[in-house]
Amino acid sequence: MDDQIKQIAERLRGLRDVLELTPEDIARDCDITIDEYLNSESGNYDISVSMLQKIARRYNIDLDAL
Repeated sequence: MDDQIKQIAERLRGLRDVLELTPEDIARDCDITIDEYLNSESGNYDISVSMLQKIARRYNIDLDAL
């Protein structure tokens, strides 16, 4: 499970880099806290599906891509 979380975290960072966004941008755009986003991107915390859905919807990407 930890490997899966780390892989998702890497994809979140990659998405943010490609879109040239800050963690604050994503948190604001997706109506999540900056701490929640940063914890998810670190790969050290469980990532909620609802947060991933918000990000996927906001940036028009498939949830599977995350």
